[in-house]
Amino acid sequence: MSRKDRAARVIPVFIALATFVAFLSALSARFVSWDDDKNFLANPNYRRADYSLWGMNPAGYHLTNVALHGANAVILYFVARRVLRLSGVANRANADAELNWGVALAQEGRFAEAIDHFRDALVINPNNAEARQHLERATQLRFQQPATGRRP
Repeated sequence: MSRKDRAARVIPVFIALATFVAFLSALSARFVSWDDDKNFLANPNYRRADYSLWGMNPAGYHLTNVALHGANAVILYFVARRVLRLSGVANRANADAELNWGVALAQEGRFAEAIDHFRDALVINPNNAEARQHLERATQLRFQQPATGRRP
């Protein structure tokens, strides 16, 4: 699994967990007097779904709310990512970031990883001459490296 695939899976999970942790203290709270008295305590039609799971336990209602907050945070992440990708802002920044990351890895002699980043920069911006030059050089250097017994 590539670094980008791992990040694509880890970031939404991290967002959901961070949201859950941020609102964790709500689980020990009781019903509040803002609107809970009208919506949950006095209106059996409004509480039908949660009531079937939690009865009148406030922690259950708060858990549902925290789960919805986490889901919404993850949805916002994907919407923001999509908007940035469509605007082109993310692509230009990502091409430069991929190029810079590849240069840093190549300087450490990690040519196989550097090559992946140079290729990613070229996928984002096929006209990036600097990424093409670095890719060619890293490819040459990779095959000139002595075998170390570990995977390149």
